[in-house]
Formats: sequence, structure tokens, C-alpha cells
Amino acid sequence: EDEDGDDGRLVDMQTKDGLTSEEAMNAEIDLILDFTDGLKHQIQFRDQRMLNSLQHEGASFLRFAKACIEKERRMNSNRGGTLPTWDKS
Repeated sequence: EDEDGDDGRLVDMQTKDGLTSEEAMNAEIDLILDFTDGLKHQIQFRDQRMLNSLQHEGASFLRFAKACIEKERRMNSNRGGTLPTWDKS
């Protein structure tokens, strides 16, 4: 235990939906993957309105994603050779 009485173990708290944090994260990931599948399907239609909507409505999420990826790249370049957490090895 540290001076605050914390034994260092992680506790999986439930979200407001009654899910564990792992279940909630997996649900969010599934939503994002389903959405990206739909976006990939939209490419064939060359729908500029859809692209504009994605860039406008999703701007904060896209900035968040880019910032996370850039941070991980910087951390990995400082560590050397470590694969990003989402790479399949």
C-alpha cells in the first residue's frame, strides 16, 4: 500500500449503463468499427456531402484520434521498436 492506502490494484467500476469499463470500451469500439465499415462502403459513391459531414460533425473525435496516435508514435519512437497497441502482430 502507498501512503494513501492504495494497494495499486485496478478496480473495474461499472458505468452508468451497468457495464464494466471493459464492456463499455468494447461497445464503443464496436460502434466505431461498424461506423468505419459504413464509411469505407461510402467511398464508392464519392459523396462529398458525407465527407463534409464527417469532417464537421466528427471534428472533435478526429482531433482526439489524431492526437492519441501522434502521442503513441512519439512514445514509441522514444522507446524504440514497440508496436502500437492496435497493431496485429
